[in-house]
Amino acid sequence: MMRIILADDHKVVRNGIRLLLETQPDINIVAEAESGEEVLALLSNNSEVDILLTDMNMNGIGGSELMRAMCTSFPDIKVVFLSMIDSDQEVKEVMSLGAKAYMLKNADYDELLFALSHVGKGGQYLSSEISIRMLQSLGSKQVKPEPEQVLRDLDLSSREYDVLQLLVNGFTTKDIAEKLFISKRTVEGHRQKLLDKTTSKNYVELIRFAINHQLID
Repeated sequence: MMRIILADDHKVVRNGIRLLLETQPDINIVAEAESGEEVLALLSNNSEVDILLTDMNMNGIGGSELMRAMCTSFPDIKVVFLSMIDSDQEVKEVMSLGAKAYMLKNADYDELLFALSHVGKGGQYLSSEISIRMLQSLGSKQVKPEPEQVLRDLDLSSREYDVLQLLVNGFTTKDIAEKLFISKRTVEGHRQKLLDKTTSKNYVELIRFAINHQLID
C-alpha cells in the first residue's frame, strides 16, 4: 500500500487527482495540503507517508525550497512533482535535490499511475515529453556522424526506419500499427530489431541513438 500526501493549491485539481488515485486498491491518500508549509506541518505530526505528490508552484514556499526541506527533515519520503511548469532548469534542480519523479499535468492517467508505481519500487521517472526534449538537447551538443553512413551500417529496412521515426515522435505500438497498416505484433518485431541493430538496451537508449545520429526527419 502506497501512502500518499496530495499537495496542490487548487482544490478542484486535488479532488480530481484523488478521485482517480482512490480507484487503485494499493493507493491510500492519507492527507491533502494546499501549500508547502502545510505539507511540512502534516509530516511533523505524521511521517508515516511513502510519497508526496505535489505541485511545483503553490502558495508559500516553492518547489525547490520544499524539496530542500524534505531532504533535511523527511529524507525517506519520496517526492513526485506534478506540475504545469515545463522548465528544464527547474526540473533538473529538483531532481538533483532528490525528487524521484517530475511529470507535467498534461500526462495521462496511466502514465501517472506508472510513475507512482515505479517510484514506489525505488525508481525514478521523468514524463516522456520532458525526457525526449532533454535527450534532443543532449544530442544537439554532440558531434554527429553522417546519418546516411549510419543507416548503411545499421542496414535498416525502410519499414524499420518508418517505425523508428514514429517511435521517436512518441507514437504507441497501436498508433504505429494503424498508421502503417500492419499488426501490433509486426511493430513489436520491428522494435526489437531496432534495439538489436542499434545495440540499445531499452527505449530511452534507442531514442538517444536516433537523436545523436540525426536519424530523425
